[in-house]
Amino acid sequence: MTDNTIDPTKMAGFRYATKRAVVLNGAEAGLDTDGGPWSTLCLRHDEVVAHETRKLAGSWVHHPDEWCEACGAERKAERAAEKRAAAAAARKAAKAAK
Repeated sequence: MTDNTIDPTKMAGFRYATKRAVVLNGAEAGLDTDGGPWSTLCLRHDEVVAHETRKLAGSWVHHPDEWCEACGAERKAERAAEKRAAAAAARKAAKAAK
């Protein structure tokens, strides 16, 4: 896991970042460029996806829960917890209405 104190703007190949992910020039950053020269890196889990274009990499940077396996699992757990909380609140409201 990446140290969250790292400033992504200081990373080799840096082009653009959000709080959770960064777009890098894969070759400059020393990453595998088999999928394309541009990379999207999850800053929390070090998962990388290569892209053919910088524009495509930039479109992925905002939604790491869709391409980072660990972020996706975390988001799925959050949604399940939200559903359980909503169901519990609905049961409590129905019980109070009786």
